[in-house]
Amino acid sequence: MAILIRSLFRRSNGDSHHSLSPPTEPPIDDTRITNARPEVLPYHILLDIFLYAVEKDPVQSEHGGRLSRWDSHESLNTMPLICSAWEDAATTALYRLVALLGGDKARSFLDTLHYYPEHGLKVRYLVIGVGDHREECEDDTGLAEDSLDLVRVLTLCPNLHHLQVRPLHHGARTALLAALATLNLQSLVCAPRLGISDRDWATGLYAANDLALAHPSFKSFELEFGGAGSPPAVALPPLMSPLPLFLPLVELRLHCDLSDQMLWALLSACQLLEVYDVYFEKLLPSKQTARAMRASAASIKLLRFVCNPTLEQLELFDPSTHEPIFDQLLPYQQHLQRLSISATEISTNIFRLIPPSLVNLEIQSFNHVGSFIYSQHLIDHLLDPSLDLGALESLVLYDSADAWVEENVEAMRHACEARGIRFTFLPDEEMSQ
Repeated sequence: MAILIRSLFRRSNGDSHHSLSPPTEPPIDDTRITNARPEVLPYHILLDIFLYAVEKDPVQSEHGGRLSRWDSHESLNTMPLICSAWEDAATTALYRLVALLGGDKARSFLDTLHYYPEHGLKVRYLVIGVGDHREECEDDTGLAEDSLDLVRVLTLCPNLHHLQVRPLHHGARTALLAALATLNLQSLVCAPRLGISDRDWATGLYAANDLALAHPSFKSFELEFGGAGSPPAVALPPLMSPLPLFLPLVELRLHCDLSDQMLWALLSACQLLEVYDVYFEKLLPSKQTARAMRASAASIKLLRFVCNPTLEQLELFDPSTHEPIFDQLLPYQQHLQRLSISATEISTNIFRLIPPSLVNLEIQSFNHVGSFIYSQHLIDHLLDPSLDLGALESLVLYDSADAWVEENVEAMRHACEARGIRFTFLPDEEMSQ
């Protein structure tokens, strides 16, 4: 560890180990520590080094897009024992991020906090869930008790900033809502880490109206659950509070089927969004959705809006009567840098609508249905010298090879190259869902 510290302490100066971490203290003049021994480095330098050593790379969700991943810092559990000079910094780093997956882990941690309650004050990131093995099982024996013990941990971590709730037994719902109401969280992720099929014992832990969980203190909120239309396993209590009229969310990720009214209320309240990632398995009323999304149109930078409708909806879909959401919305999004959308929500007029700030554009077609299809009209727009395409650098298109024959793909590629745009066509069988 001493070698690691000597090699890393300069790189750690001023760095943050996580994009949502509170800022570290200003870096000090490293000429004063060039020859310092690891055991006498300042506290905040040691802390940065320990955090740097356990930093993890982000992962992708099952529907694409970034997914929050917070892993335990348990690998640091021997560091406080190395020497007394390391004890404070190593203990702070160890308890800064805690992952409790399983009832035994929860009860062991509760025992620790019984004897050392000050360690609960150090927890900033927390992951709770019944554990990978139990997530895969239909048997719910003992899961209700385990889930309640996991939720009890929340009440002993008053300085918690970032929480991920992986699947719990639905019997913990009331306790979970009560605990969340007492915390001043900056981010909340209510989702499986890598996605699992619905389990009867977890159904009912969340409900569509739980967008009321979006507390005014939140900067990031992620909600993912399946089977929104299926009946919950238990009766749901009423909302713990109405949805605020204003939420200071900067990041919002929704991979679930909410009611249209709840979605519009949430989007209308989010006027500072910079990152918005949504995956729905239905079509949304375009005019009302576009109107609600205008609340954050001026601030949004990264937007992923994917609607993968059912076959029944696609059979009724008529592009001639459907005004795509982003045909209405793009003129208002003057700071948008990256856009990933489904082909049902944009038309071939896109090149006349994209804001000058847009750098990367990705369009996904599901079941070969959508308003964005190959046409000479599309090529003419690209080749129009009077059309300013701003900062656009890349266009990625996922669609059927039947809809985009090789001749059309080449015509599109040449038109893009003429405008300095990198074009990539990927047949829909290569789409990452």
